[in-house]
Amino acid sequence: MRGLSYILLMISCLFFAKTAQCQVVRDSVRIYFRQGFSILDSSIGDNQAELNRIADSLATSYADSVYQLKNIVVIGGASPEGSIQLNKRLSERRANVLFDYLSRYGSLSANNKNFVYLGRDWQGLLNLVKADDKIPYKDEVVALIEDIIITQDNSTQISHDGHNRLLSLRDGEPYRYMYRVLFPKLRASHIVLSYNKILNINKYQS
Repeated sequence: MRGLSYILLMISCLFFAKTAQCQVVRDSVRIYFRQGFSILDSSIGDNQAELNRIADSLATSYADSVYQLKNIVVIGGASPEGSIQLNKRLSERRANVLFDYLSRYGSLSANNKNFVYLGRDWQGLLNLVKADDKIPYKDEVVALIEDIIITQDNSTQISHDGHNRLLSLRDGEPYRYMYRVLFPKLRASHIVLSYNKILNINKYQS
């Protein structure tokens, strides 16, 4: 079904090739959650402003007939503490709750959506660590997280020791900093909307 929709959209673009062209427009929003929860909380950070912005865009700008929804990617993540099973469920719920919320404001077809459930977001943590020069023993933390990611990618078994290794590094000093400063940024759901915008060429040539 998704393939058929894509083909029809491309045919539409080709049909209007002499008078219009397709331009891909992307919009995204990231919403943060409290530790252990998947309830949308507008009091956290810029959540309310971001929810208002994307909801308004869906209800007005992207409701315009010149925008045709191409793809939706919904990503749910969690911080490393807590069990692997709990974090997997949290990442799923966080992704779904954001999608369901935004579906009230615009036509988000199930045929166009792709869900990504990160569970423990090690790659996200690595990116945050690399960007933060205040973290204690930064080089050692980067090396350890990179090793955790490699071990996780190469293993067929679910491993619980990545969190424990991070917790025990340098008597927990880097971990305490990350828990306070970086972990809250991983408790998030991120949605990326891609639209094909049909541009009227004649409008700009007249």
